[in-house]
Amino acid sequence: MVGPEIPALYRLKKTDIEAGSDLLARAFLNDPLFTASLNGEPQPEKIIHIIFKTVLYTTIDHGVAYAPSKDLEGIILWQPSNRSGISFRAMTFGGGLDLLRAKPESLKRLLRGERLIRKEHLQLLPEEHWYLAAIAVNPELQGKGIASGLLGQCLNAIDCLHFPCFLETENKRNVPLYERFGFQVRKTLKLPETGIPCFLMIRESRVP
Repeated sequence: MVGPEIPALYRLKKTDIEAGSDLLARAFLNDPLFTASLNGEPQPEKIIHIIFKTVLYTTIDHGVAYAPSKDLEGIILWQPSNRSGISFRAMTFGGGLDLLRAKPESLKRLLRGERLIRKEHLQLLPEEHWYLAAIAVNPELQGKGIASGLLGQCLNAIDCLHFPCFLETENKRNVPLYERFGFQVRKTLKLPETGIPCFLMIRESRVP
C-alpha cells in the first residue's frame, strides 16, 4: 500500500525517532491505557517512550508519520493494515527489547489488551485500510487545532486513495473529535486485566 503523500506536512525520518518518541510519551503519560497498565511502574514515561519508539520505527519503515513542521508540534502515525502493529525489526533495532525493563505484570496487562484489540480490529475491518496508530500534540501546544489540522489533511489524502481507516482509543473524550471527521464507534471492548473501555472506530472510504 502506497502511503498518502502530503507535501504541506513534514514527513518524519529515522533521525526524528528520539524526539518524536519523547513527544508521544509526554502526550500519552496520562492516557487511561497507560495509567492502568503501568500502575506501579516507578518511571512510566520511560516505558511509554520505549513503546512509542518501536511504533514510530515501524511506522517510518512501513507507513507514514507526519508533523506540521520539523519542530514536531504534533505527530500523526499511519500504518497500512498489512503492516500494522510493531515489527520484529523495530523490536530488534528500534529499542523494543528495552521493554523487558518493565515489570512482568505491566507487560502482561499491555500485551493481553493489545492482542484483544488486534483480533477485533481485523475482524471488524478485514479489507485493506489505513490504521491510525497514534496522534499526539506537544502538551504545551494543545488547544491550538494542531491535531484537527493533521487529521483533516491526512484524511483528505487517504480519501484520494479510496481506503477506509481504523483507530482505537481508550480515551472517551477523544471520541467526539474522531466522530467529527467521519469515524464511527463500531465496538466497545472491556480490556482484560485493567477493565478500561476501548472504542474501536472505523471511517469508510470516501470520494473526495
